[in-house]
Amino acid sequence: EYQRTPVEVYSQNTDKMDKGDQGHCADVVFQVPRGLKTVIEVSNGQQGNVLLRHFKNRGWTFAETDPDFVIGERACVVFVSLKFHLLQPEYVKSRISELQCFGICIVLCLIDAEDVFATLHSINRAAGMGACPLVCAWSAEEAARYVEFFNSCGSVAQEQGEAVSADYISYLFHFLSSVHGMKNIDSASLCAHFGTLTSVLRTSMKEMLGCPGFGKMKACRLHEIFHCELT
Repeated sequence: EYQRTPVEVYSQNTDKMDKGDQGHCADVVFQVPRGLKTVIEVSNGQQGNVLLRHFKNRGWTFAETDPDFVIGERACVVFVSLKFHLLQPEYVKSRISELQCFGICIVLCLIDAEDVFATLHSINRAAGMGACPLVCAWSAEEAARYVEFFNSCGSVAQEQGEAVSADYISYLFHFLSSVHGMKNIDSASLCAHFGTLTSVLRTSMKEMLGCPGFGKMKACRLHEIFHCELT
């Protein structure tokens, strides 16, 4: 029996999902580091995926790859929607097991069904068992911007013409991750967006809201930590 792919299930709801709640990414201003030439490799099986039309900041090309999106030398993204997961509940688990050769495998889930919590719990369980981070998007545009952001994390912009070494970024990442309430993906977001600790400490609340994944509560809490008076 023929089984539809995530792209086919997704395409049936394109118009509805493209009109999703843009509030989740309306405040995000994606900044691409200058001089980067990295390209997102898209699996041939993703032809027709509406996310492709929303890639604005990164180049992409079709390739013979197993993952849906290859965002780095050893990093990839598996794309799934809630509706497709309801039809194929073992899909995410099997895809993760097939991509063990990648050091980082991110599960990108499009919220396109009303029964969010039960279905999302199942996807989160599969992602957790595979040691994969789960990222949710509420529209095709938001999902595309996440893929672009993940691709940009492999490189860091030069700050005021000063080259930043990979070792420095590693130390910065671990330092930010040690802050209470900060997750690894939040630290990676700050590293890619600002590049140096000085820039992070000097950033304003408004600028911090420009980082993907940072809402008002998280930005406010982190801003207070960096600017509170020592007693």
